[in-house]
Amino acid sequence: MRCYLRPNPIKAISFDLDDCLYDNRPILKQALRALQQHLQTLDARFAHWHYQDWLQLKRHCQRLAPQLKDSVTWTRRATLVLALQGYQIPNPQTQADTAMDVFMKARSDLNMSSDITAMLTELGRHYPLVAISNGNLNLQQSGLDKFFTHVYKADVGQASKPASHMFAQACRDLDILPHQLMHVGDHPLSDVAGARRFGAVSVWLNPGFNRQQELKANGILPHWQISNPLELLQLVY
Repeated sequence: MRCYLRPNPIKAISFDLDDCLYDNRPILKQALRALQQHLQTLDARFAHWHYQDWLQLKRHCQRLAPQLKDSVTWTRRATLVLALQGYQIPNPQTQADTAMDVFMKARSDLNMSSDITAMLTELGRHYPLVAISNGNLNLQQSGLDKFFTHVYKADVGQASKPASHMFAQACRDLDILPHQLMHVGDHPLSDVAGARRFGAVSVWLNPGFNRQQELKANGILPHWQISNPLELLQLVY
């Protein structure tokens, strides 16, 4: 644990989700595998699609519909529609919705560490906890919803971090000032720079969950840097 800046007392804690409270890599891998298997039932040619194929189509979609940039859900759905249309699959919009359901079910199938859930339970006894995420985890399905009083996710019309919109909404809903919010996250830009620019207390999980290599700061240091989320219990008491 490293302290770079001594913060003021806090009244609430916000958490990033992916790679902060769990390792998102195997979860995303299982979701993409489930999606690929489903798409192959529609057209066998999808078996030959690889990461770079999807990435190229996603970037094409983002050029066609830049208004979707803040929503990973709508961007993925729009990408699926383009892929389905390319193979002339009937009812591509409906089929894309079904494919997204398959993806989201697998994407939100978490096996949370009991240490992490115990930590959230303990912290929640002393502070309101909120989630602020650029991702699209279904918190109800994952079981994480019970730990948070509010959940904010980037979407169309809800700018993603490092923009201040979700931080500001959290403070309004909690009726606190920016410096009374502590934000915990693994990303040097989205989480650290986003929280610091907003005026919140920043706690940087570095390296991220189950990672080995530390990231370099993005020019803005956090108040605190931790290497394990459980260190929060030492930090706030």
